[in-house]
Amino acid sequence: MKISNDKPPKNARRVYSWADLPECQSPGTYLTEGHDKESHKIVVDKKRQRVLEGLIRSPLYAASYVRLSDHVDHLKRAGMDIETLMFRNDPETGRDTYGIYVLRSRVTRIDGQLNEVAA
Repeated sequence: MKISNDKPPKNARRVYSWADLPECQSPGTYLTEGHDKESHKIVVDKKRQRVLEGLIRSPLYAASYVRLSDHVDHLKRAGMDIETLMFRNDPETGRDTYGIYVLRSRVTRIDGQLNEVAA
């Protein structure tokens, strides 16, 4: 995995608690299209849906207090193209290396629900 000396995307968000991710009231059905141009229909709810909605809005720091990695891994196995970009020298935490999750798939919610706004 390549580690960059560049700065992460300016819109990358740190997740300190579940309140930092969008609130989702009901399960959502999503159509995803990855780099292979194949479409996948998935139903996501609870915390995985909150992580997905967060990734739709902006890249997310991989190191978080709410353990995003399990949810990101599940989304990847469901057909999502989520890349982990690695960087050096996190000024906020002092970590030598850290990752940012970036959603590369095109994702569209297809069940007619409006996306909730993050708190």
